[in-house]
Amino acid sequence: MAMINLYSLLKVSLSASDDEIRCALKRAADEQILDWERWQTCRKVLLNPDLRAKYNAKLLTENPQLRQEIIPGLLEPVETKVGKSEEYRLFNENEYRPKYSFTIKIPFLALKRKLTPMFNPDTGEFKIAYTGLSITPFFMGFLTPLLVKDVRGSLYWFIWCVIISFLGVQLNFPRLGTLLFIALMCFCYCNQYTKHLLKQGFKFCGTSEQNYRAARILKMELNSANTVSDVKVTQIKNGILDNLVRLFIFFPIAIVCLYLIRIVYSVLTEVFINLSLIFISAK
Repeated sequence: MAMINLYSLLKVSLSASDDEIRCALKRAADEQILDWERWQTCRKVLLNPDLRAKYNAKLLTENPQLRQEIIPGLLEPVETKVGKSEEYRLFNENEYRPKYSFTIKIPFLALKRKLTPMFNPDTGEFKIAYTGLSITPFFMGFLTPLLVKDVRGSLYWFIWCVIISFLGVQLNFPRLGTLLFIALMCFCYCNQYTKHLLKQGFKFCGTSEQNYRAARILKMELNSANTVSDVKVTQIKNGILDNLVRLFIFFPIAIVCLYLIRIVYSVLTEVFINLSLIFISAK
């Protein structure tokens, strides 16, 4: 099976510099001309000197005619190469001048790859969302949406908690109802909230990797209708010391929340049992 020419996918020559490749990668991400897997392969292989050298050797073995693309590049004077590199650097700086800029700290214990920054160009509002599976509901229950300031979502999932708990009591499996609710929230909440923001006019504004991942999980294609490129988001990751301090702060809070959830669950269970007995007695 013939090798895929990654250079032709990015529309650059084999002698392209790292700056030229970065520029081509950014253009490919903005114009959505490559799927996520191929874009990621181009980035990993062509920006890694060792992998690129091995790839070039295999590519030239299968396609000897491509050597003519390398020879002119090798014969160029050093001044010409430096001039081209500087030209591409200035091109990148002039091409990407964000209209909006935000700085965020990646939330405690959050995975950066699940983070999905979103921006509403109509209102200028910026929000953080997540895509994929989340285990936070296992600890926080219906209070999980409050971590992203989603009061509406917290109320919505509280109602679902009441309904599922009631069904569990009716079927004499109260714990099964609780587990079902937690599993449902773990699998559905993050994606549901992200889709809700998209319907409100928010667009993806994270890194190319974050945007591609979110689109793949939500089974949608990235385009100008759901992606905005004139927003720069600087994402700062907390240090180990900061995380340890937050762990000592948030762990007791999580324990208290679990205790409150248990009390609410016990009260609701007792209420449902009494209502069921009244309903049965009335019959």
